[in-house]
Amino acid sequence: DNPRTAVPAAVGGNVRVASFNVLNYFTTLDQAGSSCFPSGTVSDCRGANSAAEFARQRDKIVSALRAIDADVVGLMEIENNGQVAVQNLVTALNAAYGASVYAAVGLPAGGTGTDAIRVAMIYKPGRVSPVSAALSDTNPVHNRPPLAQTFAVASGERFSVVVNHFKSKSCGSPTGTNVDQGDGQGCWN
Repeated sequence: DNPRTAVPAAVGGNVRVASFNVLNYFTTLDQAGSSCFPSGTVSDCRGANSAAEFARQRDKIVSALRAIDADVVGLMEIENNGQVAVQNLVTALNAAYGASVYAAVGLPAGGTGTDAIRVAMIYKPGRVSPVSAALSDTNPVHNRPPLAQTFAVASGERFSVVVNHFKSKSCGSPTGTNVDQGDGQGCWN
């Protein structure tokens, strides 16, 4: 039993910002013969393995995003295939609204990294406007580069959003200081 409210509780303010892990939202199905970044093989395809599974995943995410109703949403674990996957999600979200409510932040200067998944951001153009281009931090310490975007509201007030998705804590093959140090943080620190 895990009762939940229909929508998040009001917290005040004039802009709603949220984050959402889309749990390997891949428009490329995980099937024999598929090709995903970075290897160009099926081994990097991490999403749904059938059209029905993908539709179920997309529909659940769209329903949740509509309930959250944020002006800006940072997304984690979206397929690193340019804007294809994020635009697919925006298109489905807008179809559920019956209007062009959301848009995707453009690819950042600096790139989206070398992992099969990346972070992305969507926003409501009717509520906020991007200021300049998005940026990413490509320091090799990041397995998935953080994405930063500055927005302005109608009053001219500006704010910046940074979305991160740190390396998974699964301890497959860490070396050196990334090995679990016994300090309670696990590996990959």
